[in-house]
Amino acid sequence: MQHIQFIHTILYVNDQQLSTEFYTKLFRQNPELNVPGMTEFQLAKNFKLGLMPNKGIAKILADKTPHPGGKYRMGIYQRYKYWRTTYKQN
Repeated sequence: MQHIQFIHTILYVNDQQLSTEFYTKLFRQNPELNVPGMTEFQLAKNFKLGLMPNKGIAKILADKTPHPGGKYRMGIYQRYKYWRTTYKQN
């Protein structure tokens, strides 16, 4: 049984344009989405890689987390088909 239906990973980058150019060459494909603030590559049927500028995530998270500065950060978002049966709470 396949539990994870989709994984969306976001890398927070200092320079969205430069990172987009790098990953376009690395993956040998153009991004599916490329707008100011977000670039996305569909790498498999159930996997998407996103690039978001550090300043964008800093604005979204505001005072909820320290500013990313020059640190490497990423977010992983997963969609499960059978969430309740996979992760039961006591």
